[in-house]
Amino acid sequence: MRVTMWNLKTYKNNTAIITDDGIKYTYEELANMSDIFASCIDERCLVFLQCRNRIESLATYVGMLQKRIVPLMLGTSDVSMIESLANEYKPMYICLYKDCNVCNGYYRVDTFYDLVIYKRVEEVRYLIHNDLALLLPTSGTTGSRKYVRLSYENLKVNAESIIEYLDITVDDVTITSMPMSYTYGLSLINTYLLSGATLLLTEKSIITKKFWDFFEANGGTSFSGVPYAYEVLSKTGFFNREIRTLKTLTQAGGKLREDLQDRYGKYASERNIDFYIMYGQTEATARMSYL
Repeated sequence: MRVTMWNLKTYKNNTAIITDDGIKYTYEELANMSDIFASCIDERCLVFLQCRNRIESLATYVGMLQKRIVPLMLGTSDVSMIESLANEYKPMYICLYKDCNVCNGYYRVDTFYDLVIYKRVEEVRYLIHNDLALLLPTSGTTGSRKYVRLSYENLKVNAESIIEYLDITVDDVTITSMPMSYTYGLSLINTYLLSGATLLLTEKSIITKKFWDFFEANGGTSFSGVPYAYEVLSKTGFFNREIRTLKTLTQAGGKLREDLQDRYGKYASERNIDFYIMYGQTEATARMSYL
């Protein structure tokens, strides 16, 4: 059975994205943007996508999954690394930001906002499994840069289960506190778009005032982070913050120190905030279990 990740038109008038320069995109506008990108690419081929927490990266990712184009998510600007991966995986297209040099063996065919679309000079045809949705880098715990194959069903079922146990609704607002090329960061995008909620799109650091001003000004209800993020926040005044709209904290990507579990648990309970400690793996599409 063919699985569709999102039906964006269901929430067409809802706000899907708010960028940190104040631009709002409805679900209908996001759907239209993603369709424009997808029209530039042959269906059912492998495409490298250089990911940044920007509207063109997100719309490109959405367009690929909706049209069943298979993205390999890149979190690097290192051209030599991208070329090495291209020699191994032989993508039909590579989408790079304008500040990143083109790889050898590819020529420019189009642009999508700040992304430049390059096509392979020498076409290589190969079969792609019908269920394959995307290739995502492992979290790095093995010390390698291997890519994991994820199916449409993997993505959809995982997102649905997270929505259910975190009780994510159309009224919720989260922020891109992690790269979208990282499985946990991408999981946030998948779940919030599936639920018709709002994503605050930013590349700002979580330790900056601008990050939290953006979060608070737009009614952020949920923050997610890895252990290191929570460790850093504990040293930069997070416990002195009073964010009236915040109702959920989630943590995954490794074990959080027990003393910090206690401190965040206390902070959350005193403010009627839900604090979820979760476990996940890229192979299982990010978040698998929670406490």
